[in-house]
Amino acid sequence: GEQRWSVDKDKMFEFGISFYLGERWVSENLIHISIQQVSYHLDLSDINDVFQLSGDLSGMEYLGSLRYNLTTGRLMLFLKGGYGWSRYWLANVSINGDPLPEPNDPLTHVPYRKRPSIFLPNTLQGGGGIEWLLWKSWADVNISIQGEVLFYWDSLDISSDTTEITLSDLAPDSTSAVPLNITRPVLRLAVKFSF
Repeated sequence: GEQRWSVDKDKMFEFGISFYLGERWVSENLIHISIQQVSYHLDLSDINDVFQLSGDLSGMEYLGSLRYNLTTGRLMLFLKGGYGWSRYWLANVSINGDPLPEPNDPLTHVPYRKRPSIFLPNTLQGGGGIEWLLWKSWADVNISIQGEVLFYWDSLDISSDTTEITLSDLAPDSTSAVPLNITRPVLRLAVKFSF
């Protein structure tokens, strides 16, 4: 039958700090928080029924990167790469409008547990972009616009703290986690204040 994903509401917040190490090198740190209301709709035409799974998908990321400016001045082209730590979780999960007995956090994407520590980075990033210096004051307060295209490589797993989802059905050799590798493109446009 017909199936589709939809995002009803999307809220995102980002906060970043950059340290300029001369004209060419920049150290960038970014915290990204998102909350999305998502739903999965499946039309079961064989039995004339509809299956709909919905919930709030939240995510939190810390991203650190090192940027190299290919050009200097008011218009800066750059390349960048780095690492990150990502975590995602579901809450308020319902099936066809009926909440699950344990509707909060039935599935959690966490750093892949085969690492020595879950605190090690589980995301790599790389890409490039452009920064245009719009305004520079006598007090060295600068305003610029930055656009960039990045690719993220996440190494996650799926774990469950409830008995509603049997992970052994997905991975018979693993009773605690299902490995999941995700590649995702990101287009970011930001206004930057620097001093």
